[in-house]
Amino acid sequence: MDLMTAFMAVPGVGPYLPYITLAMALCATVATVLPAPGPDANPLWVAAYRLVNMVGANFGRAKNAADAPKPTTTNQ
Repeated sequence: MDLMTAFMAVPGVGPYLPYITLAMALCATVATVLPAPGPDANPLWVAAYRLVNMVGANFGRAKNAADAPKPTTTNQ
């Protein structure tokens, strides 16, 4: 059995699994270069930003560079 036959065997969503995987991969890639919306950003942009991060499974340790906390330096 090849991979596509296994995908097609999943009831209801089998034929769509490759497209779902492609959408997740594209959103994960785009999320790495999207700037985080500012506090006065358009609510539509904030919603689109959250959607891209959600579909791309970009949460937890996979934060965007703009979302990651900045390292603090201490000069002694």
